[in-house]
Amino acid sequence: MRRFFIFHWFCIQHAWRGCWTKANETASLLGGAVLWLILLGISPQLRERHLIEVPTTYWGHAGFSVALAAASVILAFAVIFLRRLFVASAHLYWAERDKTDTSTSFRLGERIFSETRAVKWKDGSSSDFFETKFYLTVGNGLSDGKTLKRVQTRIFFLGEPVLARVKETGSGEIDIRHGEWAYFELGRIVSKQITGLMSGSVVFSDEHRRDYGHNIPLGHIGFEFCSLSRKRGARLAHNPELPNWSIFTVISADDVTAMRVRLNINMAATNPISYEVSAHTG
Repeated sequence: MRRFFIFHWFCIQHAWRGCWTKANETASLLGGAVLWLILLGISPQLRERHLIEVPTTYWGHAGFSVALAAASVILAFAVIFLRRLFVASAHLYWAERDKTDTSTSFRLGERIFSETRAVKWKDGSSSDFFETKFYLTVGNGLSDGKTLKRVQTRIFFLGEPVLARVKETGSGEIDIRHGEWAYFELGRIVSKQITGLMSGSVVFSDEHRRDYGHNIPLGHIGFEFCSLSRKRGARLAHNPELPNWSIFTVISADDVTAMRVRLNINMAATNPISYEVSAHTG
C-alpha cells in the first residue's frame, strides 16, 4: 500500500512540473475556450438567477476582467495537469525502463587510465618516442556482493570485434569480485608526448623502428588496437580535418546485462581518449 501511494505521488509531481508556466502561456486560448464552453453550458441557469448581465461600472468591468483572466489560467492549468496526470504512469514506466537498459552491474573509472613507457630499439639504443597504452577501468557494480564471472570487453570498429586484453592476466576475460577493478587494454599511441603515468621502457623491433621513425616526424600518429597476442591491429590515423573518432565497446559478463560504452578518440588532445555510457545496450 505504501508503494502505491508513493508511486501516485511521483505521478502527481511529474504532472505538476511546468504546469503553471504552460497554463500562463495558453490561458488566453485554451483557458478561454474552456471557460466559454462552461459559460455556454450553464447559461440557462445563469439567466434564471439573473446573473447574465454585464457589469455597468468601471470597477465592475475591472473586476470582471480580472475574474475572466484568473479563471482562464486556472482552467488551463486544470486541463494540462489532468492530461499530464493521465499519462504520467506510462511516462514514468518508460523512463524507468530506459534506465534499466543500461547495465548497473558494472562500474567504470572516472577516466581512461593511461600508462607511458620510453621506447628503446632492439639494438639497445634509446629513441625520442614514447608508447602510451590506454585502459578502460571496469569494476564490480553488483549490489548483492556477488562476483562478476567471465568479464570481457569487446571493441567494435571495422571488421570483427577485438577482444580487449586484461592488463593483470594477459587473457581476454577475468572474474571481478565485489569491490575490485580490472584494466582492459584498448590500444596505444606511439608519439613524442608523455601522456600517461611513466612506467619503465619497452623494446621495439627494427620493423617498428623503420615505421615509427618515418611516420612520427611527419606527424602521422595513429591509435592502434592491440590483440590478445599483442600483435599490432587496426590503426586509426590522425586527421587534422577530422580529429575525432568514435568507437563502441561492449562490456559483458555471465548472467548480467551488458554495458555499451562509446569511446571518443582525439589524438591531438591532451587526454586523447574519453568515454560515455550509451543509454541502450542494443
